[in-house]
Amino acid sequence: MTAQAIGMKEQEEKTLLKVNFANPGSLEYLTFDDVLIKPCFSSIRSRKDVDPTLFIGAGDYLSVPIVLSNMASVCNGEMAGKVASQGGMAVFPRFGYTTEQFEQDYEDYYLKSWNYGISVGGENDDWIDICKEYSPPFINLDFARGDSTLAVERTQQLRRRFEGCWIVSGNVVTGQGAVALANAGADLIKVGVGAGAACTTRIVSGVGVPQVTCLQEVHEALVEAGLRDRVKLLSDGGVRYPGDIPKAIVAGADAVISGFLFAHCEEAPGESYRGNSTYTEERTHEGVEFQVSKNTRVHKIMSDIEGGLRSAMSYCNSSTLVQLRERAELVRITSASQILSRPVKWE
Repeated sequence: MTAQAIGMKEQEEKTLLKVNFANPGSLEYLTFDDVLIKPCFSSIRSRKDVDPTLFIGAGDYLSVPIVLSNMASVCNGEMAGKVASQGGMAVFPRFGYTTEQFEQDYEDYYLKSWNYGISVGGENDDWIDICKEYSPPFINLDFARGDSTLAVERTQQLRRRFEGCWIVSGNVVTGQGAVALANAGADLIKVGVGAGAACTTRIVSGVGVPQVTCLQEVHEALVEAGLRDRVKLLSDGGVRYPGDIPKAIVAGADAVISGFLFAHCEEAPGESYRGNSTYTEERTHEGVEFQVSKNTRVHKIMSDIEGGLRSAMSYCNSSTLVQLRERAELVRITSASQILSRPVKWE
């Protein structure tokens, strides 16, 4: 093997710096169930002594780094207000939810007092007019293929048109795509394709990258490009348990987008959980719809998320989210370990 080939192989292995492999020479793509966070000696005495706040910039922040997904089956004014009042934020959907509904929700739930985002699509989207009128803190470019010329051009247009808003763009699973969107003016970038609980993209198209690995690759690419400090990464999809949120942060995310964790909330507007593409007129849908039981409330889910994150931070001697990402280590586990990571079901 030549010196150049050895150098390329070493660089390939560095893309997964925080994952311990049984065979370091093999490059594998991992998701949340494939890894655990390895604890370390900690000087933190209590979970109360850590701060899970995500500072975005210009005085904007999230007390808990969780974003309610822009899905009509989980997001409306009531849900947005409750999630935001407990430290997170919501992004309103552009499918299955109308501009008239948003205007009513804005008045009924005092949304001007909270962090929230509005989803937009093409140039002639009615939601652009809503953004002009209401100037939301966040504008979310709702594209499935963020690693594309169209997404880059649309991000540039939104950046020029809405200088006072944070621009959220995506979705990407490659470092190249993330760097392109950051250079186009995105402030926050969504990472993930096909991992959502109601998403069938990977089944229908065969396209996607497991969430832990794509977060690591995107994070490292932005670091190498000198863009990481000004761009926040949102892990979008794949979260099934609160413990997946600190895993995402260790892998490279700043915050996590989830719809599934909130689908069982009594306040959620939908009786079913439904993927966004099921609302479109495309011939091939890349989403499904399934029934969910309403057996919890928003405050319980938010408490579980914050509590689990604080616990992970205290296990890893990390007072802040940045310290958690820099200090914590992910270890790969076997299928047997995956089974033992779940509580035993007594019959």
